[in-house]
Amino acid sequence: MPIGESGANAFGEHPKFESNGDQIRGICKIGRQDTVADGLTPRDSDIKIIGASSDHLIVDLTNAKEYRVGDVLSFTPDYGALLRAYTSAYVFRDYIE
Repeated sequence: MPIGESGANAFGEHPKFESNGDQIRGICKIGRQDTVADGLTPRDSDIKIIGASSDHLIVDLTNAKEYRVGDVLSFTPDYGALLRAYTSAYVFRDYIE
């Protein structure tokens, strides 16, 4: 949890933070410029999304199996998250027929 007062983020929002004790967190290389973070559901139900910046997604891995740097996490996107990911120049797409 941040100490002191926090200002607005890059999107003009003033996020509120809760103290959840010690956590194991992961940083994913996808963010709000790539998708709608609130529209992603982790396929591992033990993973919780904490939040996202423009280029990173922060997840709580405290109750999940042990993940290591470089592991791949899977998410199911809702329509808005899928639409933004498919139109982002920063997201690699692989089409399977």
